[in-house]
Amino acid sequence: MAAFLGWFGLLAVLATYIFFVYRNRQETGTADIVCLGDSLTACGGPGGRYSDYLAQALPGLKIVNRGIGGDTIAGGRARFERDVLSLQPKVVILELGANDFFQHNRDPKDLYEDMRQMVQTCRNLKMEVILAGVFGEHLSRDGLPGAKEYKEGDPAFGETILRMEQALAKNYNAYHIENIQYDLNTPECWADARHPSAEGNRRVAARMLPVLRAALAQHASAP
Repeated sequence: MAAFLGWFGLLAVLATYIFFVYRNRQETGTADIVCLGDSLTACGGPGGRYSDYLAQALPGLKIVNRGIGGDTIAGGRARFERDVLSLQPKVVILELGANDFFQHNRDPKDLYEDMRQMVQTCRNLKMEVILAGVFGEHLSRDGLPGAKEYKEGDPAFGETILRMEQALAKNYNAYHIENIQYDLNTPECWADARHPSAEGNRRVAARMLPVLRAALAQHASAP
């Protein structure tokens, strides 16, 4: 019996190893689109991340999700070459800044510089960039647009990050989506106070999709 359990455990370890090797091989080489972000990119469960819904809408394109819970703009920059540039994407979606907002422990000038380095590097390599923010107007449950309601954090700091994103988009001819959570205004859109559910991510993807199509078309038409 002990020998059987030993072999069973070995097979379980081997199966796990094969799974991760296969998954990593699926996400190596090149990609059409890379989504670099924090838990807002990682959340949603199997098939329920916004990148999964984008992949459904754009069959034939390889979309790689590089979301890590708790990540910051500095963290994204630190892993940028490994997680983005190595895949040589056509379009990069940068969804970072929410945790910088909650932590509020860095000078906005430093945040801007980290994000600028990533955006400028992409543009120099002829990659299109979409800055996917979570600050800006929000649609109420009554269907009326208005100012985003902050249950925690400093609203003024959120506005500072929003203006940073707007400036980067203008200065580097990048795309900007103001508040990707714009219409997440019903309870079923949220898994918890900070993270969208699969339904919420479906709406996020729907908001992103027209901009992503435009970025792909721009890349295709570039000399």
